[in-house]
Amino acid sequence: MRDKGAQAGLRIGLFAHRLAGRHPTGIGRYFRELVCALDALTGDQKLVVSSTREVQDAAWIPSGVQKTVVRWPRRPVQLAWSLGAGPRLERSLGPLSVAHLLQPFPPVRTRAPQLVTVHDLFPIEHPSWYSSSERWTFRVSIELLIRRRVTVVVPSQYVAERVGSSLDVEPSRVRVVPLGVSGTFSDGGSAGDIAAVCRRFDVSPDRFAVCLGTVSTRKNVIALVRAMAKLAGSGLPLVMIGPDGHGAREVDAEIARLDGRCRVVRTGFLPDADTAALVQAATVLLHPALGEGFGLVPLEAMAVGTPVIASRISSVPEVVGPAAVLVDEPTEPAGWAQAMADLLGDEDRRSALARAGAERARQFSWAETARRMVDLYRELARA
Repeated sequence: MRDKGAQAGLRIGLFAHRLAGRHPTGIGRYFRELVCALDALTGDQKLVVSSTREVQDAAWIPSGVQKTVVRWPRRPVQLAWSLGAGPRLERSLGPLSVAHLLQPFPPVRTRAPQLVTVHDLFPIEHPSWYSSSERWTFRVSIELLIRRRVTVVVPSQYVAERVGSSLDVEPSRVRVVPLGVSGTFSDGGSAGDIAAVCRRFDVSPDRFAVCLGTVSTRKNVIALVRAMAKLAGSGLPLVMIGPDGHGAREVDAEIARLDGRCRVVRTGFLPDADTAALVQAATVLLHPALGEGFGLVPLEAMAVGTPVIASRISSVPEVVGPAAVLVDEPTEPAGWAQAMADLLGDEDRRSALARAGAERARQFSWAETARRMVDLYRELARA
């Protein structure tokens, strides 16, 4: 049920670099989950969601949310914004009470009080993970937004600390608003649906490991492939869900090199329902990422009762708490192999982790994320 008075009198502009991505992961899922949760809370078309022109239509945007396309050509206006020039957002969206940039790029101009979600600082802290153009746009955008003294929203205390130390932003301008667990994961799937998805990929429920995310250097999946080879006697295949990213060729080469010592199923990108079914059916979810601004994947696995083994890095310990097994040296395959062997040999431990993980996941919801964002919108609109 919508609280129609929750945001009376305010018009909130939400701007994203892209809204119509075919394979939304990470930040793209943040856009969708937040917009839908805000729509459920506010209603009455108080939200205006916008981006520059895109080839595809963002069909996922709820019918109660106004969708507006900035009318100028995409690349020229984004470049102008990155240089501190260009048209104000109001020329396409109309008057706004507050403008929320859902990621730092592009740094749009607006007369309204402005806030930006900074998901992480990895393009600055780990430049080898990104192309030169990605590094440039991120750095230029962040520097411009900081000079404008916008309010910075981050998903974890870890990112808040990095923003404060690396960008010299005073703590009063940084707000931590954690993410949530989507309904696709919190509701779980039927046994029949789960079995059908497993058959498509030739795996049996509760007899495979799964990892989820863009197949990239940052996600560190080569360490998992090598770890699975060390566990060849277990017969446990690894299902790797996610689109190709920077470093995917190296991953495929390692899979080919170790052919016969481990079975790796590469599914590519999957819709949320199929992903949730495979995660729920897995014996364990493995999350070897070398950096996370929040750690949505292990949290969602916990929500469907799947034990988690994850890297002890960045925000992950903050998000999973004591409800997951953490690997201290995530680039070392031996650590993953040992953690998996220990967990596979201890059914009671797996059951305890499943219970603890489900309890931990219940502390995070997109409805709560939306409520905290609405409070922040109100605060900025009054300032």
